[in-house]
Amino acid sequence: MKIVAAMSGGVDSTVAAALLLEKGFEVVGVTMRLWDGFGETPPRRCCSPEDIESAVQMARVLGIHHEIVDFREEFFKNIVQRFCDEYLQGLTPNPCVVCNEVIKSQFLLEYAKRVGAEAIATGHYAIVKSSGEAIGLFKGVDEGKDQSYFLHRIPPLRLKHLFLPAGTFKKEEIRQIARKMNLKVASKAESQELCFATPKGYSEVVERFGRVNIIKGLVIYKGKVLYEHNGIHNFTIGKRCGYKHGPNHRIFVKSIDPETGIVEAGEREDLLSNSMVVKDVVWHIPEPEKMIECTVKIRYRSKEVKALLEPVGASKVFVKFSEPQFAVTPGQAAVFYSDRMIIGGGWIDKGG
Repeated sequence: MKIVAAMSGGVDSTVAAALLLEKGFEVVGVTMRLWDGFGETPPRRCCSPEDIESAVQMARVLGIHHEIVDFREEFFKNIVQRFCDEYLQGLTPNPCVVCNEVIKSQFLLEYAKRVGAEAIATGHYAIVKSSGEAIGLFKGVDEGKDQSYFLHRIPPLRLKHLFLPAGTFKKEEIRQIARKMNLKVASKAESQELCFATPKGYSEVVERFGRVNIIKGLVIYKGKVLYEHNGIHNFTIGKRCGYKHGPNHRIFVKSIDPETGIVEAGEREDLLSNSMVVKDVVWHIPEPEKMIECTVKIRYRSKEVKALLEPVGASKVFVKFSEPQFAVTPGQAAVFYSDRMIIGGGWIDKGG
């Protein structure tokens, strides 16, 4: 079988390609050129020229053919533009989830099929399992590195064309494999933050590429104005408000109104939610017709919590938490699990 291995220039994707070679697959390395919107990429961000060169070198070491594929237009339209639009709507987007759904599992898979490959592979720490006609997405072995959350929007029909060789290993084991192969990426640091953020952060991206005017307004706390702000895109639900602008204790962003520009701050307990509504759900099981039990994560690094899911419309569910959750954030991904298997996930619409 011919497989296109996405190679970012890091240790995970390099070892993933090597593991496929060991299993006898025909592997073609592909590096996606995604972003150079500001003409420079800060250190420790994926997609930098240095990372692309690293991927070229690693493919040469592995003895596989390598191609650089230009997806910059697709990335800008589907990831960067959407990111900016959502921030200016008062949401907190998760571009990495969308990138895996659209760029990798759609555009890269289409490219793979054009060059005669049957599947793609990445270095993500998650596991795809199949049993007969059924196929499922599971947490990776390494609990600290599990990335199934970021892959939940890849539908089952595409999962059958996805290989995740790193998912059955722990991160240190992947590095050990790289060291045994004398790969110079064995100790390479991991990329951090958004690949298209600038040294000033993501705000500069929104200000440059947003398709509507920056919405300025007021930060209020208990009905009193704390200060004027220079754009709602600088706020996310749960973000701390500075002490110099408020009381002598921690207060947090409670709500963002994209129409008026008003950002409301509150105490930590004011941001606790017992429930939420999740929309645009991608199911990995038959869509439930009645209430089911599961666990849910409301952000990548949050702890899973027990919950009840109740269908309330097409691809939409009402989620009741077993315990209140802090800063349920519209625009973020909520992912549902049954033990280690993903059963579905969607975008948080609102907390309750």
